[in-house]
Formats: sequence, structure tokens, C-alpha cells
Amino acid sequence: MEQLTVGSPGERVLFMDIAMELGEGLMTKVDRACMLHGLNTSSPFLDQQVFQLAWQIPLKLKMVRGEQKYILKRLLELYLPQELIYRPKRGFGAPVGRWLRGPLREWAEDLLVPSKLEEQGVFDVEVVTQLWQAFIAGQRKWHTHLWPILMFQAWQQRWQQRPSFGEDEACHSDPEGISHLTIEAFV
Repeated sequence: MEQLTVGSPGERVLFMDIAMELGEGLMTKVDRACMLHGLNTSSPFLDQQVFQLAWQIPLKLKMVRGEQKYILKRLLELYLPQELIYRPKRGFGAPVGRWLRGPLREWAEDLLVPSKLEEQGVFDVEVVTQLWQAFIAGQRKWHTHLWPILMFQAWQQRWQQRPSFGEDEACHSDPEGISHLTIEAFV
């Protein structure tokens, strides 16, 4: 990445944020999600002329009283309802909470059986059980805490049930062997 030595410290921070967040984050997510579903997208605000024009706007007008995209929002007020302009951001997160309360509930409950958790001795059974019950009851959005636990449990269930390979076995061609495991790990 080119080093930016001109502009105020705020402009340099803004430039780095744009360069890193768009190129390595947001645009990558948009591109992958759209390709997965065969969609073509365009980003009119990333058009070179639009970007250059926006870059010329003084920094103090880009954020007013903590509100980002101040000028753009004021312009959009001429054309769109305010509830569209000022609604909270929504990310690209997977609907894990909905999945765990719906089609993945039985799978999750099987992985979180207290006797399994106790036998493995990795997680505090009482805490995990309380998290799950509060989540299912709709009391808290614990799915962000539960998902890594479920991934670990699924991983452990999948790989600890397989017999280990002895030195002799690893050298022989085996359809259930190392190449099979490696392929499954990336599919």
C-alpha cells in the first residue's frame, strides 16, 4: 500500500480506514456473497470521479456531531424517507440465532447434552446449559457465545471418534485415510 504523507492526521486515518476496510473487508465479503448467488454488483460511490469529488470535501463536513456521511445523508433526505437513511447498519452476519432456534436446534442440543460436556471436561456444564436455556427462551442473544462451543463440540465429536493412524497404517493407500480426511476438512 502506498504511504500517504499529505493531508491532516484525520485525513490519513480516513484514507487508511477506507483502504483497509473496503479492499480487505467489505468489498471482499460483497464480492464473495454475490458470486455465490450469481449476482453482479456495482459500487457507484467507488467510481473514480465520485470518489475524487468526495475526497475534496473538507473532513469537518464529512462527520458532523458524530454523524458519519453527514452530507450524503442530507442530500438523500431530498429523495428518500428518513427511516431509510437513518436506520441502523446491518452487517453480513449469518442468521445463526434463527438457525439454532430452528433447523439446527436438534443438532445443537445433541452436542450440548450435559453428560457429553461433563465427560469431555472442557466447558463448565452448568454455564453452557444456562446459556443454552436462556437463548432458547429468548432471554438473551447468546448465539455468539454458543456458536464457538458448538463448533468445538462438533469438531471434537467428528475427530475424536476416528481411530488414530499407526505408522504402518499411514503408509498404505486407504480410501478413509489421510487424503480423505484432508479433503473433507476443506469441503
